[in-house]
Amino acid sequence: MFAVKLCEREFPSTEFKEYKASDGTTYKNTNSAISNKGNAYWVNYGTDGDSNDVLTPVFSFDSANFTPVQDSDDKYTGWTLKYVSNQGCKDGKRDDTSATPFVFTTTGVCDKSAKSATYSDHTADGCTAGVTITSAAGCVAVDGAAFFKAIEPYMGVIGILVGGLMAFAGAKFLPGLFAATIGVFVTVAFYAICNNLFFTLKTGTGIKVFVLIIALGLSVAASYFGYKFASNWAVSVVAALAGAMGFKLLLSLCGVMNDWAQLAAIILGAVAGAFIGRKVTYYVRTIGTAFLGSYILMRGCGFVFGGFPNSADDMKNIHAGNKVIYYFLGFIVVFIGGSVFQYKHFHALAM
Repeated sequence: MFAVKLCEREFPSTEFKEYKASDGTTYKNTNSAISNKGNAYWVNYGTDGDSNDVLTPVFSFDSANFTPVQDSDDKYTGWTLKYVSNQGCKDGKRDDTSATPFVFTTTGVCDKSAKSATYSDHTADGCTAGVTITSAAGCVAVDGAAFFKAIEPYMGVIGILVGGLMAFAGAKFLPGLFAATIGVFVTVAFYAICNNLFFTLKTGTGIKVFVLIIALGLSVAASYFGYKFASNWAVSVVAALAGAMGFKLLLSLCGVMNDWAQLAAIILGAVAGAFIGRKVTYYVRTIGTAFLGSYILMRGCGFVFGGFPNSADDMKNIHAGNKVIYYFLGFIVVFIGGSVFQYKHFHALAM
């Protein structure tokens, strides 16, 4: 008797030597040539002639393609994880001469009331197989929170560096900061679009590096034109951002958290800020950049240390031991300090 199962390599080990099943049974790997080529495997497992528990990897997989499932009302009802093998398959067996891969699909079904996951028996038909999991986890369309949590430390460092530079030297480096921001945005956006539309599980590293080089080239061009644009319009953009943030912050402090009211405040603040910015360019280049930079700096600290205020309740709940008070006081200190510093050192530059 033998069975088949998809199992994942245990990291950080670089070699898949054994697999411990949920029932506590430890299976020894008998085909390291396959198991060193992927992160997940389709295996035969059972016992050898000496009654030892063993498994034999047949197909290896690098990663899975996640696809949310929606009904006719655009409501998420589950998802699928599709694994495509690194080896060719024919009639359910490994065949290196075949261009057809082995495909394993895990289907998640949404059941918010489920206290534990229910697994179906796996199905197999030639070079395809799959299993269905019914649980509350099947209701997750995209785990965006996990993604943002993973990049928070990097966002924190960038926020601290950019915010500090803008708060204390925004008048001097404003065009450069604006151009650099445009360049980074173009790089990330171009690569993300190519990744979502054209990359597959079989896309090689060389293609990805080539696309990244193109993205960096576009970034250089965008930064150049962004610098030219910033020479005339960066002040208006900063003023618009400061106005939008200021109006939104004001509504949050007043306890108005309605989405439409917040959106209206952001639009109104941006328009008012841009208009005023064209009239009082000097103050925007010094005080305006100090205001916006101090917020970015505190937001960066929030990514690193946590506890950043994200709602009106957070802002009102200022008391000893709460990190909100430190961010609030830090914002005031950096804003005033940055404004004074820029006024003294970049007075002539901002005029």
